[in-house]
Amino acid sequence: DLSTRALTIPKPVGKVTNQKGEDVTEMVRELDQNYLKAFEKTTYQGLVKDHFIEIDLGEEAPIDEKLYLIASGWLRPTDSSINLALSQGNHEPPMGLRVEISDGKGGWSVLHENYGVPAGKSKSILLELDDVFKNSDDRKVRLHTTSEIYWDAIRWATAIPESEIIEQELQATKMELRYRGYSEWLRNDEISPKLPNYDVISSTNQRWRDLIGYHTRFGDVTELLAEIDDRYVIMNAGDEMLLEYKALDEPKEGYTRSFVFVSDGWVKDGDYNTEASKTVTPLPMHGKSDYEYLTNTDLWNDPVFQKNREDWVNYHTRFVTPESFRSAFQFD
Repeated sequence: DLSTRALTIPKPVGKVTNQKGEDVTEMVRELDQNYLKAFEKTTYQGLVKDHFIEIDLGEEAPIDEKLYLIASGWLRPTDSSINLALSQGNHEPPMGLRVEISDGKGGWSVLHENYGVPAGKSKSILLELDDVFKNSDDRKVRLHTTSEIYWDAIRWATAIPESEIIEQELQATKMELRYRGYSEWLRNDEISPKLPNYDVISSTNQRWRDLIGYHTRFGDVTELLAEIDDRYVIMNAGDEMLLEYKALDEPKEGYTRSFVFVSDGWVKDGDYNTEASKTVTPLPMHGKSDYEYLTNTDLWNDPVFQKNREDWVNYHTRFVTPESFRSAFQFD
């Protein structure tokens, strides 16, 4: 329900300190790509030493409204090979956020044992704090984790009353798959994420060891994306999806408009330790939590193929191999 998460303009919290007690409030005051690194790294990407940041909401944050903490940042994740290495040693995998709140007596109580992480780049997570500090004036929150998270901003906001919200669902009038190539990547420093510059294409050649199999042909794919029904657009690296919508009238006086993009799908990487990492198949399927329902990569026996055979006649006709990538360098 999106209406319960429509918020007022976020405001800075009162104070943020790292686990050493150092004041880092200014670093997370604004959403400005000035990131806080509050941890010590280990030898594994994505796994850092246990640490926390402590957040004092401050006097401005109300006590009689629906209050949210907005934690924004980015995550450098592990991958399949790192996870395999961790499983073979004595290391625990990265831990999501353990959320603790002050009990008003100098101690802390656990609000959430594992609240997840801001998965990906430039992400925000919402932490609902309704009635959490109802009987305490000491409104502090600690975020513990062993995940490699770089915080950009820690702020609070209140919920906008549902009576003031107008929701409207938009369906794309046309969705087109086309080839574009690879955007230029930019990075400000070692604790900033690599971000694409859409205005500059750095290459149009095959860049990765692409997964072998049938991908969706270029052109109109609106039919495939009309419903959540195990009919997919199977995109490859370098592909681009163009979505067209009917223009809306201007919001009525006193209102502003926000857009929320809602999608349903999967991503599969080519890491050598990812199951079936060389091929497009087996295909993902709603109601199946993993790939165990299929022990081979034969398209003809794939449940998604059997369910939607015509899609491989009308749409999934572009066969991709990593041959161009493998033969990019040849030696006599």
